[in-house]
Amino acid sequence: MAKSIKKNTIYNGLHILSGLVMSLFTAPYVNRVLGVENIGLFNFAHSVLSFVLVFSGLGLAMVAVREISRNREDNEKIKIIFSSVLVASVTASLIVFIPYLLFAVFFAPFENIRVLLLLFIISLALNSLNTEWLFTGLENFGYIAVRSVTLRLLSVVALFIFVRSESDLIIYTVITIAALCGLHLLNIGKGIKIVGFSFKRIRPLHFAWLAKIFFIQGIVVSTYQILDRMILGIFSVYDVGLYAVARNIVFIAITIMLVLPNTIAPRSALLYQNDKDQYRSLLKKAFTLTMYALVPACIGIFVLSSNLIGFMGGEQFSDAIILLRILSFLPLLICVAGFIHVNVSVPAGRERNTLIANIAVAVVSLTINLAFVRTFGGRAASVALLAGEALGLVIMIFLVLKQKILPNILSFSIFKFVFSGVIMAIALFFISPLISLGNVIDLIILASAGVVIYFVMNFLISLIFKKEDEVMILIKQTLWRKKIETVAVNEAQAEEIK
Repeated sequence: MAKSIKKNTIYNGLHILSGLVMSLFTAPYVNRVLGVENIGLFNFAHSVLSFVLVFSGLGLAMVAVREISRNREDNEKIKIIFSSVLVASVTASLIVFIPYLLFAVFFAPFENIRVLLLLFIISLALNSLNTEWLFTGLENFGYIAVRSVTLRLLSVVALFIFVRSESDLIIYTVITIAALCGLHLLNIGKGIKIVGFSFKRIRPLHFAWLAKIFFIQGIVVSTYQILDRMILGIFSVYDVGLYAVARNIVFIAITIMLVLPNTIAPRSALLYQNDKDQYRSLLKKAFTLTMYALVPACIGIFVLSSNLIGFMGGEQFSDAIILLRILSFLPLLICVAGFIHVNVSVPAGRERNTLIANIAVAVVSLTINLAFVRTFGGRAASVALLAGEALGLVIMIFLVLKQKILPNILSFSIFKFVFSGVIMAIALFFISPLISLGNVIDLIILASAGVVIYFVMNFLISLIFKKEDEVMILIKQTLWRKKIETVAVNEAQAEEIK
């Protein structure tokens, strides 16, 4: 089982990281070629599409993964689940198609955005065929990795060939749509081949009902993660471009950090029902590994914000540096919340926890955006997102602790990671002014130095405390000693008073 999880993590990591590496490879080029305004236009139009896709998806993907992982040994049940979810998804897409088309034609704020929205209709139509949830539930991450890497490579080649100037925004959009739709078509073809499709005994309404919490949750999340760019775009497309670049950098880190939690999600759902001891052991190991990478990532983004923006967009995006610094600790909030959601709340059937937390996030985020975005632009949007996610995480932790479904996933190693990260930040603060060889070279040198410092500090602390038990014993002995000393002082004072 452990070997299977490692293999799945490698495949899923390849799938996720290939997209991120190619994004890091192409984003600097695209940002420089298209410019801040065009990047803002594309992100505004894409945010509208993303919001509509929430309604066409109905939250079915999460339910499908959970149900398929629970019934993976029963081919007939998987076929029914696959067919039911697919029919429900296609039906929902047809329902939202007309409102989306009306908005694109009659209510789009700019002509350029209207053209982009009409192009994105293709994505809306074919997104219902995206059955990646089937392969996730079956833990068939190998197939997902191979086909995604292949199509992404083709899209990268097309991008460098055909996107050459600011006037190529439409071409860039078409390439993006083609890559995504190609994945969807491959998914549906492979899915039907593996499990088959039939209208017999399907229950699309049943699965739509099961997904109601995920659906409402998706709407709530979209309210603050998508509408913020739409609200910002009404006042300034330029600010949307800046905010999009800073936000994309942060979400690259978030996507990487969520690879392991999302990979073990099907196994968590299975073990929660059948083997609680293995479930708790798996979660503690996975959370420790996630934090091992998450802590230095957040600190590194904050310290190297200037270098990262310079690499991703050049000098024309320099106003995005402050936005990235504000958002730099967003990965910590979202990834911990995401870990609890997919590996604690969902296996326990407590999806409402995340819904309640996300409602609070949406209220805080929207309030700050509506009140301050017109005056402060991207800074207000960044603060709104960070403040909302912080409140959401606090609420999620409170709820799972109250329900007693959160296993003990903390360990001394996490405190070790934080200490090592602080030392890394101090070292980079002094090293950074000494290096001036260009954005790319500076970023590579500083990032490499940060990784080495962080690794060495963790290693040294591990040498001092070879076992976590030794640390805990030392802490208990210290606390016990202080308690004895406090009791002795109190007795002495009482004696003096007498």
